[in-house]
Amino acid sequence: MDKRIAISLQEVEVAASQIEQNRSPENGLSVDERQGLLTMREELENEHSQLIDKIDDKETALLTSQNNLIPLENRVSELEGKWVQSKN
Repeated sequence: MDKRIAISLQEVEVAASQIEQNRSPENGLSVDERQGLLTMREELENEHSQLIDKIDDKETALLTSQNNLIPLENRVSELEGKWVQSKN
């Protein structure tokens, strides 16, 4: 066998051995893959929390707007009633 091929095979075997050692026994993911997934999960949880906060802020703003409209609606109803009475 050519020495270059033998060296390449040894390098592949060493690399395969290192990958095997890095694999987590419970799910077959490497340490880097697990860390990447954990980081992604943390980022998604942060995004989720931010979205919940934004939704809460929007709901609060909506309720405030609705409460601000109530006096206007009452005034419109009052004026409509007066207008109808004035026509009769």
